Amino acid sequence: MSGLWEILIAPRSAFASLRERPRWGLAFLVAAALGTAGALLQVPAREHVAGLLLTSDAGTGSALAAMSDARRRQAEDFALAVVHWTWLAYPLLIALAIGLATSVMLLATTLAGSRGGAARLFALAANVAIVNFGIGYLALGAIMTLRGSGDFASDRDLLIALPSLAWLAPQASPALATVLAQINPFALWSCVLLVLGLGEVADAPLGAALPAAVLISFGGAALAPLAR
Repeated sequence: MSGLWEILIAPRSAFASLRERPRWGLAFLVAAALGTAGALLQVPAREHVAGLLLTSDAGTGSALAAMSDARRRQAEDFALAVVHWTWLAYPLLIALAIGLATSVMLLATTLAGSRGGAARLFALAANVAIVNFGIGYLALGAIMTLRGSGDFASDRDLLIALPSLAWLAPQASPALATVLAQINPFALWSCVLLVLGLGEVADAPLGAALPAAVLISFGGAALAPLAR
């Protein structure tokens, strides 16, 4: 457990340990536990927003409005159930994110001629995941809980709940707000850790470590508008 604390307070020491012994199991469990707790805390606010959106759609010319009352209630119940239980999938999301980050770092180090090794890079990704996917998501859940579900009326409200660059552009378009919301303190923290970690764990030069870390930490910002 002390090695996990080092990721937060003494990352270079943690990376030196990972270079010698690339452990990732405990880091994954901690990231998954923190992130899942955060996802669970977000459920009331997300259910509230989903309910508002469903009510709004039911009164418009959408497919939902064209359904019979019975079928519409079934569709609404199913949609709310999905929102209610999505938190269960969070560990899988973290595992996929760690695997993707490992692939990006492995490609970057290979092109740079470094030899970090897949095991080391996977351990690095898993340990850094504690920050963004663990603490960051728990912080988001805590913010939503403290504000109360009634304080959220739209997807945009949920999107910008965590401090981010989106707070500096309140009039931004939905697409731009989606991008800016991805640039938050926890993503920046993770990016710095990945740059340092690639140098320490894989001997990657800054020219390879920085682009890889930026792509991993903020690549989702470029794709986020497509998911809307």
